[in-house]
Amino acid sequence: MDALISVIVPVYNAEHYLPYCLEAITAQSWQNLEIILIDDGSSDASARLCDQFAASDARARVIHQKHSGLWAARNRGIEESTGVYLFFPDADDYFHKDMLRILFKAINLGGIEYPLAICGYKKTERMDEDTDSPVRSAFSVLSQDGLFSSIFGRGSKEMQWDKLYRTSCITGMRSRDYERAQDLDFNMRLYSVISSAVLVDADLYYWVQHPSSLTKQADSLQKTYDCTVRMAYRNYMELPQDKRRSIGHYLLHFLFKRMLLYKNYVMDSDNKEEVFSLCRKYRKDTINDYLSCGHFGLYKYLVAFLNYTPHLARVLIKTSGN
Repeated sequence: MDALISVIVPVYNAEHYLPYCLEAITAQSWQNLEIILIDDGSSDASARLCDQFAASDARARVIHQKHSGLWAARNRGIEESTGVYLFFPDADDYFHKDMLRILFKAINLGGIEYPLAICGYKKTERMDEDTDSPVRSAFSVLSQDGLFSSIFGRGSKEMQWDKLYRTSCITGMRSRDYERAQDLDFNMRLYSVISSAVLVDADLYYWVQHPSSLTKQADSLQKTYDCTVRMAYRNYMELPQDKRRSIGHYLLHFLFKRMLLYKNYVMDSDNKEEVFSLCRKYRKDTINDYLSCGHFGLYKYLVAFLNYTPHLARVLIKTSGN
């Protein structure tokens, strides 16, 4: 019998998109699923849709809770799950019918029990992407260094929904209370304790773009800067010394670049001094480690220098279009 995969779906006011997500789950060629719908205090018809779905599919159950946020909903789902693997789709997205079967093959590639398998994704505004046609997929193994390179690569977007996690490898790990980028924080911590993962070269997940998404809210960018600066610093400070030497430079470089962007964003705002004070503390605590790491060449010295000269940094950021 196929191993049990727990599909954990946080649901909050997603009535217009949830049916597509639920249809994608039921259409999976991997059928041994535990479907856990966390209704996070929805005020629209989402709760009713969840209950109707659970009544029609014996593999599904619904947990209704007071609105607590995405991170809390995912944590509740983990605590309630019993599967060997975990999959965290968003309620307003959908995915290819063979996604879980292909990710299962990847996470057990060559008979090795990898902690994680990752597939590609496609941004779409349509709800009619082809989820049925056969897909060709190639597999490659990413080292720990490769995982961190993928997080902080140019244009990368680190999410939880394009991954299949081996439950035993995230024992004790939970999402933390950040308003934005909880996925990044979760994966930063996971990548720091695993040695490798498998990448699937195929776009199997469809990330639906719509006006009500968190990333399109007016205050989203500032909140994202704030959360990512705080989590990069926190994750670096939580690393043991041996990990600081092997992977800490990725977190430091990300931290210093994000502090530049954050300070530039708030330059004319009321909370400028608060943000600048936070960044000064983080810079003081980490500057020696950043400058002494053997990575990024002269670029890190430029990034460090610009953190001391925010007005010059602003000119360069505007000039470069970032």
